[in-house]
Amino acid sequence: MELGENENDMGAVDYKPQKMLIDDRLSKYTEVDFPTDAFPNTIKELSKHLEETIHAPYEMLSFCSLGIIAGIAGYYYKLVGAVNGQTQTANLYLLGSGGSSQGKSIALKPLSAFLEDEQGRWIKQYREERKTNPDAISPMFIFSNSTSEALAKRMGEVDSPLFSLDAEAGEILDIITGKYNKNNITDADFYNRAWSIESYSGGRVHSGDFYIQKPCLSSLWLTQPYKIRQTIVSKESLKDSGFVGRLIMFGVDVQMQEDKGNVPKENPQILEKWNCTIGRLLNTRRNKSFIEICADDEAKEVFRLFHNEIVRALKGDLGGFEALLGKSREKACRVALNFAICDGVKRVNEQTAKNACDIIRYSNAKILELYSSGYAERVEKIKATTEDFFKERGVDALTVSELKRNKRIELDELKLISSHFPNLFSVEKVEKGKGYIIMYKGEFN
Repeated sequence: MELGENENDMGAVDYKPQKMLIDDRLSKYTEVDFPTDAFPNTIKELSKHLEETIHAPYEMLSFCSLGIIAGIAGYYYKLVGAVNGQTQTANLYLLGSGGSSQGKSIALKPLSAFLEDEQGRWIKQYREERKTNPDAISPMFIFSNSTSEALAKRMGEVDSPLFSLDAEAGEILDIITGKYNKNNITDADFYNRAWSIESYSGGRVHSGDFYIQKPCLSSLWLTQPYKIRQTIVSKESLKDSGFVGRLIMFGVDVQMQEDKGNVPKENPQILEKWNCTIGRLLNTRRNKSFIEICADDEAKEVFRLFHNEIVRALKGDLGGFEALLGKSREKACRVALNFAICDGVKRVNEQTAKNACDIIRYSNAKILELYSSGYAERVEKIKATTEDFFKERGVDALTVSELKRNKRIELDELKLISSHFPNLFSVEKVEKGKGYIIMYKGEFN
């Protein structure tokens, strides 16, 4: 009988190799459609209009709009009541991918034009002020391919959130992965702290050049898919550190279309509405106002259920992906906060929370697509190594430290194989003292 053939006369069920079963389990998390209607009306109207007039991808336009709002808002807006005992800020890390000629720069240009014009006007005013006040501080807060040290020093100078914005962010990804660092050390620590707004010090080890109490960074980076695989995905420490888990990923894969010669009528009111939204946020930023937005009880429940959905998946089909998906609820809360900021409302309601969770489900699918390549083979390799070690020792229980010391297998990897092979392995916490043991339920012959 061939694998996968149904042997009904013997009372058997369909059989698939373990690799296929694992791939099938992953597919329900990676095959997620783009939630077209999840964004606020201002973004949906603008994205639809620009899709028709400049032929940029709707998905790219929508996520770029979200990134620009987050880049301006930073920590000047916060969400309360979404998670017990926690508040969320508006800063986000967005990483979008698209092939050559798939509309990355085209999408970003009209969305950021007013923002960049306003920053230019601020800088011009600053230069005039410098003539009479040499201590005046530049209001510049948008940067492209800067090192973490340069961004950190800038944060210390201006004491306000920064925005990393780049339509060709390949070099930024090289910097983050440590390509230009003589010790090949990544910039994950800085970016993690700037996302979470945790104090950061840097510079020379012994002199401690700078200290920032509340670093805050938002990013909107666009690049080609191969560059993400070449940098972010290839650097395992960026996943393990939690940096990748802080990203909201999106991507487009569209075919070039023929030019039909149609000239859609532009609607200046739609772009003006967007510019007014940007202007409102810039005023909040320039005045250094702090605005609090509250989550309804119904929204809080949506976020709670979403968190539990992720936890169940991580205990089952998605075992081993904790570092990538563990911050899903927090990211959804931040997206919902940005939706409320865009709408100019002071509350996050149930529907906004659901929409934000849909955005993160989609982003998680994109992340899993990148990291699930070779996943089944990795699971099988860990399983085989662990099983062989049990048989070699002739025992049905081992401490995690033994496997780590002898086979370099970590606790999260043991949890991974126990989730996929519950009939063979189980990971249990030691009752007295700290640590874990892994139990083997298989045969020793």
